[in-house]
Amino acid sequence: EVPCPVSCEAMTCADGQICAIFQGGARIPMCIDDPCHGGPLETCMCDVCPLAGADRCARSDFTVTCNTCASGTCP
Repeated sequence: EVPCPVSCEAMTCADGQICAIFQGGARIPMCIDDPCHGGPLETCMCDVCPLAGADRCARSDFTVTCNTCASGTCP
């Protein structure tokens, strides 16, 4: 269950949202709707990442960080 409010870098997400940070050279934080629809976040948070793979996703509380570098590692 996503609590209100969720801190997302300099933003505060609305009720029912989580923080997603996309890192691919630049770091882009954004608030997105709960992808798990109230279910356990650990089961589907990584579904928001555009590139699949356990090494492409890191979860921490109500924040998911996605590695969007095509090579897997950014300079």
